[in-house]
Amino acid sequence: MISISFLRVVNKLATLPGPFEFEFCHLRFWGKLCLKLAHIVIEMESNSCKGQETSRAAIQNEASINLSKEDLAQRKKNDQGLHECEVLGTFGSDYEAGPESDFAWNNCTKNPGHPRFIPTQEFSLNDLPIWCRKLSVLNYVRRLSDLTVRLRVGYTSWGRPNGYCFSNCRGTKIVHYGSGAIRSVRAETGPCPCPECEHSPSPNQTWYKVFVTTALHVVYNTEEAKATKIDLFYDSKGCIEDGRMKTIHGMNVVDVDRVDEGDNSFIMCATHDTLLVQKIEDHWKQLHLGFSGQLSAKPIKCWRNLCVMVSHPHGQPKKVTIGEMKGCEMLKFDGQKEFTYSTDSCRGSSGAFMLLLEFYQLVRGVSWQTGMMWSAVHSSGGLGDLPNISGWTPAIPEDWPTPFSVSICRALLWLFGLTWLSERFF
Repeated sequence: MISISFLRVVNKLATLPGPFEFEFCHLRFWGKLCLKLAHIVIEMESNSCKGQETSRAAIQNEASINLSKEDLAQRKKNDQGLHECEVLGTFGSDYEAGPESDFAWNNCTKNPGHPRFIPTQEFSLNDLPIWCRKLSVLNYVRRLSDLTVRLRVGYTSWGRPNGYCFSNCRGTKIVHYGSGAIRSVRAETGPCPCPECEHSPSPNQTWYKVFVTTALHVVYNTEEAKATKIDLFYDSKGCIEDGRMKTIHGMNVVDVDRVDEGDNSFIMCATHDTLLVQKIEDHWKQLHLGFSGQLSAKPIKCWRNLCVMVSHPHGQPKKVTIGEMKGCEMLKFDGQKEFTYSTDSCRGSSGAFMLLLEFYQLVRGVSWQTGMMWSAVHSSGGLGDLPNISGWTPAIPEDWPTPFSVSICRALLWLFGLTWLSERFF
């Protein structure tokens, strides 16, 4: 579009007064001609924009009028490839879809009956493989569970590119569900921007930014983040009734991967609930105390690698699934990794936080935890014998350094355990 400043210059040249009139007579003619052409171009572009808006509105009109909510939901379910969001909200409230969630759980075809999906409150040492049946591992799983959240995304943005997940449902308000995890919390001062305070004459002046990590295909941009509700501590159906489940609202997306480079999305949420924030910080500190996951180090193939996922399959209360890492691809220039694993997942697991723990196994039932861990978000679920795939691990600086004690112990196990005689790395 031609700028307004340029139009002003052309107009000025076309109306030069007095003694300059003769010298600029030709310039005035061409200036006026350019001015007319400029107005024609702007009018054409304006009509084109109006046409695009009309076309977009027509698509929305077709989606909202010509198609039923059930048809729209089915279209959205079929428009995500191997990603694993659950699409609910086709009847009743847009964000509350309990009966639909139960129906999806009971009629799942990928994991009928969900025998390997264990409620977090029932998860115990006996649910861990014998080679990693340790109290420290059980505690890691419990801490990961405490930080796992359910996301209810109430809008599909027009910003999703053609061919991308849910791109055929842009502009619709069919809710899709995913999982994620709380990454950090930061205190702020000033008026709290949460929905409760936004319309209050006396908003809270002390509030907190809660940062949640999930998959890009779950929450694509700020437009979708603002239509997202994040549920914490949804461990059982009773948590809703007795108030243990807490809900915070998305504000904006602070960082995302490019569509062709990864599948990570970081959302900022706002809350002024001090007790909730204290609880979150306690859980995170307990998990992070032993967290030594590195971007620079690569898993050793012939060692055992436990892969834990805590998610909200089908929008249900959180469940734990256990598997093993099957492969790891690492980028040499920045150390980011993409994992494949056998851990079970279902629709609603997209964006779940993956925790991978490395073990050196001497004999059956005897193993050492090397101290190495990695994390990633669940991106897509394999069908049949195909493994699940994570998004590329984000480049987070605090995860780079490897503690010296971990490096030394790991090197000794690799050397004296004769690991170097076998296939070394993924």
